[in-house]
Amino acid sequence: MADTLFFEGRERIMSFKQVTFKPRPHSTSRASLQQESQIYRQGKTPFYDHRKQLRILDVKPADATTAGQHLGEIGRHFGTRGLERSIRGLSLTRGEPFRQEALRSAPK
Repeated sequence: MADTLFFEGRERIMSFKQVTFKPRPHSTSRASLQQESQIYRQGKTPFYDHRKQLRILDVKPADATTAGQHLGEIGRHFGTRGLERSIRGLSLTRGEPFRQEALRSAPK
C-alpha cells in the first residue's frame, strides 16, 4: 500500500511494510558490533536478514526502556549466556550509559 503525502510543497510517496522482530542475543563478533554501533550513531537500526547479512532499517533505534524489555525476552528465551552477550553488546553498540539505563528498565 502506498500513500501520497504533501509536505512543504513537495510530494512524497511512502510505502509501508510489516516487519517482524524477534529479540536475539548480540553477536560475539567485535567487528559486527562495531558495524552496528556505526549504524546506531546514524540514528538508524541495524538488523540481520534471513541470510544473516547486516542491513540498515531507516527507523529510529529503540530507546533504553524498550531495550530493557528486549533483555527480559532474551533472558527468557536464551538464558544467562544469551543475556550476558546482549548486555555486553549493548555496551559496545550503544554505550555504557545506555546499557545501564536498559538494565534498570529490564524486568526483574
